[in-house]
Amino acid sequence: MIYDDPTKKIMEKERDILRNELLKLKDCQVRYFWSAITATGVMIGIGIKIGTKDMIGLFFMAPLFIIVPCWLIFFDKATTITRIVGYLKVLEYMLINKGESKYHYIGWENALHLFRQQPQKGERPSMLIRFGRYIWDFIVGIVLIFKFEVRTRYWCISWLTFIILSLICYIYGWRNSDSNDINVYIFGFFLGIATVHNSYILKNLIAKNGKFSYIEKWNMWKIVLSSDNASNYYNNNYATAISE
Repeated sequence: MIYDDPTKKIMEKERDILRNELLKLKDCQVRYFWSAITATGVMIGIGIKIGTKDMIGLFFMAPLFIIVPCWLIFFDKATTITRIVGYLKVLEYMLINKGESKYHYIGWENALHLFRQQPQKGERPSMLIRFGRYIWDFIVGIVLIFKFEVRTRYWCISWLTFIILSLICYIYGWRNSDSNDINVYIFGFFLGIATVHNSYILKNLIAKNGKFSYIEKWNMWKIVLSSDNASNYYNNNYATAISE
């Protein structure tokens, strides 16, 4: 498909908007990262100064109220970043290619809607199998962290920072709490869930075949924006609506 000048201008404007969105997402990640570090230092410092013997353990674990949500949001933003980057790679191909493009431009919002409607490869496995794969990805994620490859170092350092902060707070809180304190088990439960989930996300970000990786998102967008799929989406949704 060959694009006329007005369409190209729209595409260029959209590219600039999405690049700006990427900068905002990365800035948001940095703010969550430093919020977790700052909150840990401040709350532990207050706990040491004013915490009573019975409450000091709770003060040490209190930063987990901030660290765990920041950790979860940080890696959720990471999946959004890879999705936008994958789309931008296809969009730039359409802009740079001077000949006929094999991709169909339908705009970001329409493309995103079509992207979310993409069926999963093969039959949907049972819940037990999906849970097993989830745990396996968690284990593989832990292994991949310590390979510390240059291309994924940013994700690995961020993950390690969050887990170290969390463990410092939890271990010191646990050691300074009564063994029967229910808060120790509650904090431990949620910290465990966050660790498993973020390791699962990390594995799928940094593994070559990970479903949240840059390459996989790029490949998915190439399928979504192929001329047949995008054209059919347009005809099925807009042409029908206009005729009605």
